[in-house]
Parts: sequence; C-alpha cells; structure tokens
Amino acid sequence: MGEASLIIASDMPRTVASAVRLAPGRDVLRTPLLREAPMETPERPLPHFGGIRLPLRAWGMLWGARWIASWLRNASPPGIGPAELDRAERAADLLVAHAQERGGRVVAVTHHTFRVVLARALARRGWRGPEERPYHEWSAWRYVPSPIAVVPEPTIESG
Repeated sequence: MGEASLIIASDMPRTVASAVRLAPGRDVLRTPLLREAPMETPERPLPHFGGIRLPLRAWGMLWGARWIASWLRNASPPGIGPAELDRAERAADLLVAHAQERGGRVVAVTHHTFRVVLARALARRGWRGPEERPYHEWSAWRYVPSPIAVVPEPTIESG
C-alpha cells in the first residue's frame, strides 16, 4: 500500500473507512463509480422475513445462494444490470488512465460483487489478474497490463 501512487475508493462511508484503515494518512480519491452493486432491484427483491433482522453472515449466505442460482440459470448476478455494467466500464477506464498517467500502482477499494464486474472490465482492456481470486474480507486481487506493456508495469489492486 505504501508504494501506491493513488488510493481510490467508492464514496460510500464503509469503503472510505476501509481505504483509510488500509492507508492511514494517505489521501483517498472517492468516486461513485466504485460503489457496490445493489443487493436488491425491482426485478430481484430480497425476501422479507417478517421484520426479523438477520446477522451479516446470514445475508452473505443468502446473497451467495442468489449468486449461484443466477449462475446456474446463466443469468446476470444479483444487482448487476446494464447500469452496473456501464459503471464498471467507466471505472475500469478511470483506473487504467490513473495507472498509466502515474506510472505506478493504483489501489482501488470496492466491494465483492462490483469487484467481480470490474475485474471483467479490466480483463477486456488487456489487464490480467490472478487465476485464483480470494473472496474473503480484506482480500485483494492484483491486475497488471498484458505482457506487451512497457516496464515498469503499473498495477491496480482491487480490494
């Protein structure tokens, strides 16, 4: 994190707090382009449990089940529609431009679902990432330009 030329995060409070925790004392560029995909859409509302509050892990399991069900139906993941796909494309353009402009590492702090969509957008631009991507809290994926890039390679870490 110390060698990053830029820390960029979603403008949502939890993401900004994570970025500040990751890079204390560093300026954090905030953008709505890195916001998490919505958990609920009119087409896919979340189930109601009669006012019962579920713990975060239960919501995570529910979200994972919806994600797998979408994958099995060959449908878009929950919360991912045309607006989120467009936002991921614009976010990837922004990250790549900053990495190339600064000639160094850019750290992008975002959340799980949007990170998956953003990774696909970076791959379409010729950036490559890890073959195995951890999904646990505080995990990071490193993306670098394709091998034909000029050294030193700028990098983008999304966490």
